[in-house]
Amino acid sequence: MLDVVVAGVSGTVEEICIRSKRIRTVEQTLVTLPNKEIMDSSINNYSKRPMRRTATTIGVTY
Repeated sequence: MLDVVVAGVSGTVEEICIRSKRIRTVEQTLVTLPNKEIMDSSINNYSKRPMRRTATTIGVTY
């Protein structure tokens, strides 16, 4: 599973083809990006981070 942001599209890389990449977004849509557009943009690969920070709120009732 690769969580990435490429050319304003964030999601999981689902398929790597010769001419394009397919990314499944959070809304479960499939976006196909040509390799030229990917090479011309910056890529944020969140799956390569050593750790992730999350904020959790815990409610306690009496």
